[in-house]
Amino acid sequence: MFTHPALEKLVRTRSFQRLYFDQCAFDGDYEKTTQIIANSRLYRKLRPRFINRNCTGGHVHRTMHGDVGEDGVFISEDAAAYPSEMNECIADAYSESADASYNQYGAPSNQNSPHSTPRPSQPQPKPNLPLR
Repeated sequence: MFTHPALEKLVRTRSFQRLYFDQCAFDGDYEKTTQIIANSRLYRKLRPRFINRNCTGGHVHRTMHGDVGEDGVFISEDAAAYPSEMNECIADAYSESADASYNQYGAPSNQNSPHSTPRPSQPQPKPNLPLR
């Protein structure tokens, strides 16, 4: 997925950065090297949480052999779930990045702000259309 031409262009033209880590460093069952592509603001929040999250050995990884387990479930289904700690780190980084963006531009003050969407003050009546 990350070698797709559209993502490569995004990285190149928007100066996005790549961050690599191993999911087993977040107590995942599989080593599963993973990457995140982020803009510079988000990258600054993600990097401290992920920079040292590489497999150091000293533990056993589950492996995926074959397509379907004895229970009829695809072997890869277990590996698709992200470790909870990893999810929390990503969510916290996104939240901090959004807060930094919000603080940089200030609270939306009116309808012309790029950070707000006008909301109707009351429900809009539906037009009476002739029946055909």
